Amino acid sequence: IVLAIFLAAALVPWRVLPLTPVTAGLLAVELALLVVYGFPPFRLKERGALGVVADSLYAHTVPAILAVLTFASLAAEPYRRLTAFLLALGCWQFTLGLRNIALHQLRDYPNDVASGTRTLATERGPERLALVLRRWLVPAEILTFLAFAVVVSESITLFVPAYLLFVLLTMAKTRYVTKRPG
Repeated sequence: IVLAIFLAAALVPWRVLPLTPVTAGLLAVELALLVVYGFPPFRLKERGALGVVADSLYAHTVPAILAVLTFASLAAEPYRRLTAFLLALGCWQFTLGLRNIALHQLRDYPNDVASGTRTLATERGPERLALVLRRWLVPAEILTFLAFAVVVSESITLFVPAYLLFVLLTMAKTRYVTKRPG
């Protein structure tokens, strides 16, 4: 019953939203990834790098691309840069997802060790995963976001300056407003 309720909740919006063969395929991929990520006999969550990739795909990449394609099909006229936008968005969301799941596994490391859950962090060790995070995942996320920003800035002229202002204000807030005592 619970599965049916969640499945219905996930699919009900497409009673109103346009369901194309591509968006239907993406919905199927999303649901399949969710199942193979968490449930036996697949349980990709416990398959090291494969679990990290699956998590990034189902939590970030596929939903972002699905949303863009769904709402692009509602547009009065086609977006001429849709392919470049999807490629940039997909790459950025994929690297963002990799970073997020790596951080999640690092935070959950003590609990995963205690429960015997196999993750990339428990297989390779938290020090090695933290190194991969610093040297590869964060730089890849920054580069893919920059590619996304370049594509978006062709349509939204002030995107990059607005983002830079956001970064500066966030840094100022972090440094001067939310200082912790001691």
